[in-house]
Amino acid sequence: PDGRRALIAQYISVQQSELHELDLASGRIEPLTEPGARVSWGEARYGPDGRLFATSDRDGEFQQLMERRDGRWVALGPKARWDVE
Repeated sequence: PDGRRALIAQYISVQQSELHELDLASGRIEPLTEPGARVSWGEARYGPDGRLFATSDRDGEFQQLMERRDGRWVALGPKARWDVE
């Protein structure tokens, strides 16, 4: 939302992907997820207030809405019983 950052999704397989944040001024890329982890991440977006949201199957079988807080991903709501997009 501030025009200084961009999200990059690296698709590896249906069971594995990674999220990164690109600093547009410096070109620096920061990993937002654990490199090499067998976790699927998707639908990453900045909220209007700058908060970062994504879906992930990190905590189970289904995609669940997550928010990045203080450098870690936190599930929003109870464990998903079906995929959330």
